[in-house]
Amino acid sequence: MLGFFVKKMNLKDPTKNRFIIKWKNKLDIGDVNISVMTDGNAGFKELVIAFKQAYINTFNIIVMDQ
Repeated sequence: MLGFFVKKMNLKDPTKNRFIIKWKNKLDIGDVNISVMTDGNAGFKELVIAFKQAYINTFNIIVMDQ
């Protein structure tokens, strides 16, 4: 199955895994980069996901607030 999937994994209890993003499509995705940005003083944590989508030549950046 092609698509874009980001899964949150619970290391203490593997039965509690869940998908954060589950986009099914028929396009290949490459050059993926996933980073976590945190700021302890401001108290925020963000997940930054960047990827290139083949055949339509777009580079997508998604920022998710956690």
